[in-house]
Amino acid sequence: MAKHDFIVPTIVRYTFKHTVPGGHAADCVIDVSIDEFAMSRSTAVTNIVDDMTIAWQENMLNLMIAAVTYQGGHYIDLDSLGGVSGDFAPQAGHPTAGGVGNAGMTPNVAYIAHKNTAHTRSQRSGRTFVPGCDETVVGDNGVVASAFVTAANAKLASFKAAITSMGTALSGTAAFRVVHVVDHDDDGDPSAWNSTDVTSFTLDTKVGTQRRRLR
Repeated sequence: MAKHDFIVPTIVRYTFKHTVPGGHAADCVIDVSIDEFAMSRSTAVTNIVDDMTIAWQENMLNLMIAAVTYQGGHYIDLDSLGGVSGDFAPQAGHPTAGGVGNAGMTPNVAYIAHKNTAHTRSQRSGRTFVPGCDETVVGDNGVVASAFVTAANAKLASFKAAITSMGTALSGTAAFRVVHVVDHDDDGDPSAWNSTDVTSFTLDTKVGTQRRRLR
């Protein structure tokens, strides 16, 4: 199976795209399980795209400096090879720039948001790098101020709760998930996947770096 042909039952993958200072791109990937709905799968998937971008704009942009610009993103249904996909723009009337007015750190420095799961010993919890760190809340040792972590965790929890509530509109379920590789082919390449519910979405107390955001 080609690496781009993977199938993960019930999962829709959203890539939220941003531009950070210096013109660098910063993408954040979120996987959501959509299931048990009272309509066609393609309709269910497309029906919550606008809600997903609003949830991102209203919650996640609050963690980023104002110099970060949200560009919209892309979604793809991984449930089958025929799953729908498409691009989406920011929703009007909602933030399109980071909500923190302070100066930022270098573009390769990012917050780390942990997608915590009740995983097995062969699996791992997930994470996403959140761009646009506020230099006033990060110490010389890379530790994030506790007050900011507390405020950020409230926004992260709100984003997770928004995903869950989207299932109601579908007369089904929507759940924040982490995708895991569960099998490999004879060449050692991943060949099967499943997913696990995210039990909490929390900010690491230290920042991380991504080298490519300086390239």
